[in-house]
Amino acid sequence: ELTRIQDSAQQQLEEFKQNKADRELKVKKCADVSTSKQIKLDIGGTLFKTTEETLLSQKDTFFTAMLSGSWEPDPDTGAYFIDRNADKFGSILEYLRNGEV
Repeated sequence: ELTRIQDSAQQQLEEFKQNKADRELKVKKCADVSTSKQIKLDIGGTLFKTTEETLLSQKDTFFTAMLSGSWEPDPDTGAYFIDRNADKFGSILEYLRNGEV
């Protein structure tokens, strides 16, 4: 009986440590993102705001090319214009932020 209780306590401790590590990683990501350069995107007339770090989280993408210096944001709005449907763009940002849709 004592062994079963010890095993259960050990398992709970390991789960707690993993959850703590996961929380600490999320806090670190939030801190990193909060200091990253903000980017405005005009997607088909809808304005989105995100960070450079988010847009560059995946290598060799459209956003990597866009932020390489080849494109300039609109001088009046400061936003990069992308002529696409904005309805799906939130899911793209969610993937870039978290790796999940």
